Amino acid sequence: MSGIPATSRAAALVQPGRPLEIINARIPSVVEPSALLVRMTAATLCGMDVHVAHGAAGAAPGAALPLILGHEMVGQIVTFGDGPRTDSVGQPLTEGDRIIWTHGMCGRCHACVIDQEPSLCENRRRYMTESANSYPFLHGGFSEYGYVYPTAGRVRVPEDVPDALASAAACSLRTVMHGFERLGRIAATDTVVVQGAGPVGLFAVAKAVAEGAGRVIVIGGPADRLEVAKRWGADVCIDINDVTAGQERLRWCGT
Repeated sequence: MSGIPATSRAAALVQPGRPLEIINARIPSVVEPSALLVRMTAATLCGMDVHVAHGAAGAAPGAALPLILGHEMVGQIVTFGDGPRTDSVGQPLTEGDRIIWTHGMCGRCHACVIDQEPSLCENRRRYMTESANSYPFLHGGFSEYGYVYPTAGRVRVPEDVPDALASAAACSLRTVMHGFERLGRIAATDTVVVQGAGPVGLFAVAKAVAEGAGRVIVIGGPADRLEVAKRWGADVCIDINDVTAGQERLRWCGT
């Protein structure tokens, strides 16, 4: 692959509970059919990254290390494996396009097909679970280059969407979309209450507004995140640091 270096600098967990270290991870010289090699443009932090780094989830001591962390990221395509050059919704892809992507789910097992629960896929390939010493080496987002598994969903990022927002959407917005699918149709007569103003909560606000909810209420903090919620269309924002009593929060909601 002309012009692509042999290694990629990456922030890796070498021991749970210890600071990440910069390693030189191999870049695969062969890309599997339907897989992609990308140059990372942004990777954002998820709470799961912190849990894994602290040894509370994911990597047991001595297992799958060194482990490149990060599973919400955006990158530019530099190499295609053999196969269709389209994203998961049929949009054409070319080298240089920015994409976000998912873990690799097989789409064939009982969990994927019958249960419609791809997160429980029996044959899944997940980022942050395999050592950087095992092919295709780039199993995480905190790296100069990344690898998109052959069965990973991928979506081309519109030009007007900044990297940081696209990267966060790769995990948080995907979670919100699944939640709203389970919730069902939102009517103009509905009030949607969002508890928490982290990335998932903020994307839930945007989705509820886009769905046409009659009223969107956010209970959370800190204040700067509530300001984002207001900009994204929330009707009422209740700061949990200022409004601590349940009855007082109900009054803020107008009930």
